[in-house]
Amino acid sequence: MVLATVRVDNLCVTKGMRFDKTVTVKEALIRIAEKCSLDVPEQELCESYILYVPPNNSRSGKYLTQEDSLLLSSVFFVDRDEIHVKKAYPLVIINGDGTETTQDKVDLEQTGQDLFVTLCKKYFYTSSQWELYKKNTTDEKETQLDLSRTLKEQGVTGDTCIVFRAKKQNILKNRLKKKPSTSTVSGPMFVKHSKDDNVLFTNSDSPARGCGRPIFGFPLTRALEQPGDLPNREIPSLVSASIEFIRANALQVTGLFRISAKSELVDTLKEKFDNNALEVSFDNDEDPHLVCSIFKQYLRDLPEPVIPYRFYHDFLNLYDIHEEDVDSMKEDLTVLVHSLPPENFCLLKTLCTFLQEITKHEEINKMNARNLSTVFGPNLLRFPDNNDMLMIMRDTPRLSSVTSAMITLSPNIFTNRPKVKPVQKLATVGYVRCFCSYQADVESSCEISISRGDVIIVFAQQKSGWWVGSIIGSNIAGFFPSNFCSTMTSSLSEAKEIIVPEEIIQNDTESDAKQNGTTSANTEEDIESLKQQLKEQKEKLNEEQMKRQEMENFFHEQLDKFSSLFDLHTKISAK
Repeated sequence: MVLATVRVDNLCVTKGMRFDKTVTVKEALIRIAEKCSLDVPEQELCESYILYVPPNNSRSGKYLTQEDSLLLSSVFFVDRDEIHVKKAYPLVIINGDGTETTQDKVDLEQTGQDLFVTLCKKYFYTSSQWELYKKNTTDEKETQLDLSRTLKEQGVTGDTCIVFRAKKQNILKNRLKKKPSTSTVSGPMFVKHSKDDNVLFTNSDSPARGCGRPIFGFPLTRALEQPGDLPNREIPSLVSASIEFIRANALQVTGLFRISAKSELVDTLKEKFDNNALEVSFDNDEDPHLVCSIFKQYLRDLPEPVIPYRFYHDFLNLYDIHEEDVDSMKEDLTVLVHSLPPENFCLLKTLCTFLQEITKHEEINKMNARNLSTVFGPNLLRFPDNNDMLMIMRDTPRLSSVTSAMITLSPNIFTNRPKVKPVQKLATVGYVRCFCSYQADVESSCEISISRGDVIIVFAQQKSGWWVGSIIGSNIAGFFPSNFCSTMTSSLSEAKEIIVPEEIIQNDTESDAKQNGTTSANTEEDIESLKQQLKEQKEKLNEEQMKRQEMENFFHEQLDKFSSLFDLHTKISAK
């Protein structure tokens, strides 16, 4: 539960609200609008407004666009954090290859830099290679955006197009590096993901050797494509070449994957692969640490990690449930990995199986599952916001634990299909057979009616004689009188075999009455007494609930008063 200061910017209204971990972004938006009296239909609210969390010392500002995601999981919150409701507009974005897409919700009060960073992440562009322009639909005139000023200040409206343009020096560099081609059709432009590379490539670049196009920084689906009618690869060519080399030459190298090669050598080799000057393969005398470094660099440069962003919290939640108990994690891990997209599942399976093979030589290479998980965890599963260092540091131990479990359990979780979990059942104490019918009190919602011959599962026994159970074949549980039933047995089959004729029931009832010195009237009195006790307990419970509700109402009244005082203080300070 987090106490937040919510604000609707166009109304200048500020309130205090509490949110628990089950509230989604959409639900939060609706609740804030109701609290702050934003009189807008729900459909228009969801289409034209957006939540924004301002930056603080531990995180950057963030717009919450995924309405089905959980509010408290979308960004790291602390008490008294602010949440702003902002008016948003759809903008048409013209990409570097000329195609048009729509950015649904754009806050025109944000700076050009904020929009630029958001779009570069969305389209996998390197910010150093591109510039943003605004294009008016009336006169088709393009004007470069000033990234330090807000979009609204620069005249951007819902009718404005935002255009990506490559910087002139990069266009010139690309032309100088481009080789002659007989094709007259230019393919779409791609930008390498690595921050140190400044070269643009197009599909029309057809090198004489190598794989035919750059390989770093592109989505996994594209890395699996092959030219012509050839079937897609199962894993990227660089991954398969690296694994093949390490298996043949480096499984017993000390510090495998932990010791890095020189960054200059990694950058040089990566550039050669991307410029198609080398085929994706390694000689047997290659430096093992260089191969491992280029292998890690490839995984690190994937725009979306091996385990997609949307699965991030699902995997890390396994640590919260099982902590370090690897065996208990197996079943849940199996379900999760089999829910990944096919290409991600295949790559993750290959990597974890390979890393598990490395651990078999840990006495020599000193790389057990825990050491490998420290190295590979951030390459397999990354937090969506790389700038949120506090969240990354907090999640690192959980990430390492889950990755270690995947490596250790790889022979099982990838080969075994997930089992359907059975419905969780209550602990069974025993079974009884009903001798005498009993009709539950209509005013009581906690009793069940039983009929002669019913077999009942017993979940709990009370000293009062009222037990908790459920009739076989029924999905309702509740209290029933145990003196209307047989002696309890430990197995269901034994309870079913108990057959008591009606005469025996009458004789037994009379003999019990004589032995105990009671009559049927006394039995009825006991039942009435128990019912009265249940009724009194319900009344006490209702009183407690009413008191709790009064306390909550009082708390919210005080919170509203505090918000009003806060608004008054803000206005006085402004004057």
